Amino acid sequence: MALKNLPETYFEWLPIRELHLIENLQKSEFTLDLFKQYKKHLGIVRYTILINSQQLLVPAPVKKLLQFNNFSFLSIAIPIYKISRIIKMDKLFKNMLLPSDYKIQIKALDVCT
Repeated sequence: MALKNLPETYFEWLPIRELHLIENLQKSEFTLDLFKQYKKHLGIVRYTILINSQQLLVPAPVKKLLQFNNFSFLSIAIPIYKISRIIKMDKLFKNMLLPSDYKIQIKALDVCT
């Protein structure tokens, strides 16, 4: 890719990331429209899962900017899903949550089965 002047280590990258989070993030009408489009195209159940996923993953400044809660129901659901994988019941969850139009592609991602 011929990228230049990239940090060579994770620890060199961290301060650059922090500076980016402070200087370059903002909530705008585009942000609001993006979330409206997510809701429209994903439906309420998948949209809720998306928001709860982001609540777990985004850094604190983003969480504050988007007014996300500190609690996500996925912090409870993820351990349940992990157990379902152990007892081979995870396909049930996938069939309920993932779009049926993409079943073949989703099944191809399952390298364990």
